[in-house]
Amino acid sequence: MKRKKHQLSAEKETNFKAKGVDSKEIKKIDARIKELQEALKEIDQYSQIVSDYLKDKREIFDKLPDLIQKKEEYVKSANDLTAEIEEIARKFNIKRMELNKQKRAFEEELIEFNNGINYFTKNFRETPVFNKYADIIERAEPKKTNYSVMDLCTQLLKNDSHFNEEYTAFQRYVNEFAGKFRLENHFNFIIRNDATQGEYERFAQNLRSFINEAKIELSIAETATQIGLVTDSIATKVRELSGQKDKIQHIITLIAEDFKKAEFEESKLIEFIKIRLEDSDNKVYKLLKRIQEFREENGLVYNEGLFNTDFATHKNREISTRAVKLLDQLRTAIKEQEQEEIRLQDLFELKFNIKEGLNETGWTHKIDSIGSTGTDILVKAIIYITLLHVFIKESSPVVVPL
Repeated sequence: MKRKKHQLSAEKETNFKAKGVDSKEIKKIDARIKELQEALKEIDQYSQIVSDYLKDKREIFDKLPDLIQKKEEYVKSANDLTAEIEEIARKFNIKRMELNKQKRAFEEELIEFNNGINYFTKNFRETPVFNKYADIIERAEPKKTNYSVMDLCTQLLKNDSHFNEEYTAFQRYVNEFAGKFRLENHFNFIIRNDATQGEYERFAQNLRSFINEAKIELSIAETATQIGLVTDSIATKVRELSGQKDKIQHIITLIAEDFKKAEFEESKLIEFIKIRLEDSDNKVYKLLKRIQEFREENGLVYNEGLFNTDFATHKNREISTRAVKLLDQLRTAIKEQEQEEIRLQDLFELKFNIKEGLNETGWTHKIDSIGSTGTDILVKAIIYITLLHVFIKESSPVVVPL
C-alpha cells in the first residue's frame, strides 16, 4: 500500500513537472490543507460546546442586563424585607422586654403586697395604734395608692410616735405656760396635772381665743387698775405706820438722852445703858416700804395710767414691770413668812447695850442675861422708870412764859 501510494505520488509529481506546475508549492498547499483539515476536525469536536454556548448566550448572556436588573431588584427587595423583619424583631424584643418588666413589677408588687398583708396580720394588728384607729381602718373604702401596705403601717406607727412626741412637748409647753400663773390667777389659765387630752386642747383653744380676741388689752386695763389700787393702799398704810414709827423713834431718842445723863457710878453695878432703834429685818415690811417708795417716786406714771399703751415709753414699761415684780415678791414673802398682817412692832427692832462691871452685852434685843437675876430686874426697872419719865414729860402741857 505504501509502495502504491509512493508510486502515485511520484506519477503526480511527474505530471506536474510536465505541465510546468511547481511541485513544492503544491506540497505546501497540501500541507496547509492538512493543517486546516486537522483544525476543522478540532473545531468539529467543539461544535456542540459552541452550539451550547450560543444557546446559553441567547438565553442567558444576552439577557444578562435584565437579569442583573432583576437581581438588583431582588436584592433591594430582600434588603427591604430584611430591614422590615429586623424592625419587627426589634419592636417585638422591646415589647417582650416591656412585658417582662411589667411581669417582674407585678411579681414584685405581689410579693410586696403579700409581705404587707402578712405584716399587717401578724404585727400591726397587735399594736396599740391599730386598736386606736381600728374603726377608721376597717370602715375605710379601698383606694389606689402608691404606698405599700407595709409602708402605710410603718407610716402610721411613725405618725403616732411623732404625735406622741409632739403631744408630750405640747403638754410640757402648756404646763410651763400655766405654771407661770397661780391657781387663782386673773386669766383663769389653769390646767390640772391629771388633765385629759381634751382638756389640754381646750386650754390651747381658749388661749388662742384670748390672743385673737385681744383680751389681753382688757386684762391689762383691769390689772393696771387693781395694781394701782393695791399700791395706793399699801403706800397709804405704810405712811401711817411710818408716822407711828417716827413717834416711837422720838421717844427712844429721849430715853437714850436720859440714859446718857444718868449717873450709874453710885450703883457700882451698871456702868451704862444704851438704847437705839434699828430697822426691822421683816421681809414683808421691807417690801411694803419699797412699794411705798416706788409709788411716791413714780406718781406721774400712776396718774397717766399704769400699762397705758399711749405712754408706753421704755421707762414707763420698766416702771410697770417693776410694779408687778414688787407685788409678786410681796406675795411670795407673805406666803413664806405666813404673815397676813403687819403690826407696829414689825417695823423696827429695839436694842440695848448694857455694861455691868466688866461684862458688856453688846447691842441685843434681850435683857434677860446681863448678870444676876437682881441685876436683870434692876436694869428693867431703870428702863421702865425712864420710859415712864419720858412719857410724863412728853404728855405735860407746855407753859409759855408771858
